[in-house]
Amino acid sequence: MRGMTDRPRRAWVLPVLVAPFALWALSRLVAHDTALPLVWASSITPWGFLPAYLLLAVAIRRRRRWTAIAAGFAVACHVVWVAPSLVPTIGSADEGAPTVRVVTANLLGVNDQPDALLAELMDLDADVLVLEEVSPRWVHRLESPAARAAFPHRDVFVRPDSFGIAILSRLPLARSELVDLEGVPMIDATVTVGERSVRVIGVHTLPPVDSDYAATWRAQLARLADHVAGIDGPLVVAGDLNATTHAAGVLRLRALGLADAHDALGRGLATTWPNGLFILPPLRLDHVLVSPELRPVAVREGVGAGSDHQPVIVDLALTG
Repeated sequence: MRGMTDRPRRAWVLPVLVAPFALWALSRLVAHDTALPLVWASSITPWGFLPAYLLLAVAIRRRRRWTAIAAGFAVACHVVWVAPSLVPTIGSADEGAPTVRVVTANLLGVNDQPDALLAELMDLDADVLVLEEVSPRWVHRLESPAARAAFPHRDVFVRPDSFGIAILSRLPLARSELVDLEGVPMIDATVTVGERSVRVIGVHTLPPVDSDYAATWRAQLARLADHVAGIDGPLVVAGDLNATTHAAGVLRLRALGLADAHDALGRGLATTWPNGLFILPPLRLDHVLVSPELRPVAVREGVGAGSDHQPVIVDLALTG
């Protein structure tokens, strides 16, 4: 008799456990990144929904129809959002197509191992370096004879805060300009690859750590999307977006035709931050996004000595 009375008392436990996942999925569909908690929740999409799979199995086993439907809704959304990034969607490059290696790295302005990180970047055989957090302590290293010889073409904008930015290139820069991105600098440059021109945008947005920063972060990603929408031809957007590919602002960039190199090559679960410096969930905040004229051939993460970010190294082939 006691067992029979305990069972109804526990009947509410499973629905209560399932409800947050169903509500989380629903909130992303109807109010994506509109509030700070939703921004944070969106960033952990790849692994945050995993308990919902177990709850779905339990609900099915116990024949809890409506609970299973709610859990199934969360699981289905998760599959739709994550599975495509695990399957390569880019074919092989055309034989003889011009290639370019782009590396983006957040240096960390207060990095206590700058020489080790610079040595790593110099050894990556990059054609173009997009660097964030270019602080005064980095200037003499980036302007050293060795760095100048390796990357003679450059646009370096130094700031004492975390938003100095630079593009260093061993390929000619046909042009380069500084663009205001809601209070922080963004570099828009044109690199000459063979006989083709490739636009390279270096960007570093604010981190959405509080409501004010999150509002600016959303505005920055929207401004970036507006800027990208007016560009024709081969385009690379590289940098620390302080966002995963599940952020609404990044999804808007992808809706404009840009492909994330990691996702295109089936490496959607790769992470670049916090690189062991903090005890926080690992995320991929650093991205190389490319237009259809550029095909990702290979992508990997570097070491990033002393930085809270790992560099992203991407090989791209020009199509057409």
